[in-house]
Amino acid sequence: MEPIFLARHRFEGRDIDSFVVPATQLQAAPQAPICLPEIEYQNHNIKKDAPHVGLIMALEKGYDGYVIDEPYVQALLAQGVRLSFITYENVEAELARLSLDALLLIGGNFDSPREYYLHPENLPAEHHLSARSLAYLSAIAYAQKHHIPVLGICAGFQMLAGFFGAKMYVNVKNELYSQIAHKADKYQDAHAVKLVQGSKLAAICGNKSEIMVNSVHGEGVAEFSLPSIAVAARAEDGNVEAVEVKGDWFALGVQWHPEYLCRRSEDAAALFAALAEEAKKYRSEKTNADR
Repeated sequence: MEPIFLARHRFEGRDIDSFVVPATQLQAAPQAPICLPEIEYQNHNIKKDAPHVGLIMALEKGYDGYVIDEPYVQALLAQGVRLSFITYENVEAELARLSLDALLLIGGNFDSPREYYLHPENLPAEHHLSARSLAYLSAIAYAQKHHIPVLGICAGFQMLAGFFGAKMYVNVKNELYSQIAHKADKYQDAHAVKLVQGSKLAAICGNKSEIMVNSVHGEGVAEFSLPSIAVAARAEDGNVEAVEVKGDWFALGVQWHPEYLCRRSEDAAALFAALAEEAKKYRSEKTNADR
């Protein structure tokens, strides 16, 4: 089946490009793979047999179709991987068909399940699980079952943490009484996070004790002690800034947005490099298992 190619688009009022696909194209060919134009791979000298990383796209308000912002795409292309794009429809079947080597759960403004929250009574009346929320839950469950490497960013991190039992703040500033600027310019360093020594995240960041991050979130993850996941980083105010699944499965989530920092921050770029490396390992293991 012929693929559907994403097109570049700049939404009014935005300072970045996005890649988009209109709903009419998807409706006309619902089984067609969604791909970047080949020129994007050629510009980065990416081979056709490179590992595949999947990204769940977003429905953009005011646009009839799916969208993925370019910084996510460029951060992964810089690591030499190919990309597959996923809508909210039949997520598990789509993941099985694509046979991905890794998964990136991007950030966004959507609700987590009510039971994830520390104080659900603080949720607004319009709180609900959207198709995007359900798509993320399905993707995490599938990735866990098949040990597909996962990196979650911001809301993707929150969904990953909640899936394994962590509780969330509805509003970090009000519930944690934080003085830290957790909602600031996405291109600027907002605050430091302390890395938990011995964590996978600390190793990815060169075993530093702390790094500087940006911050663009209202909700957050509260301190926890759980059997399946561990805290990998905290802000000075105690807000959990990163989690990772215990054991040999690579499933890591960060509260900040490294895709906006990776051109100037080696720590941000290292997160995408780690996901790409895990994708290569996963692909190699699949290949060896098939022999």
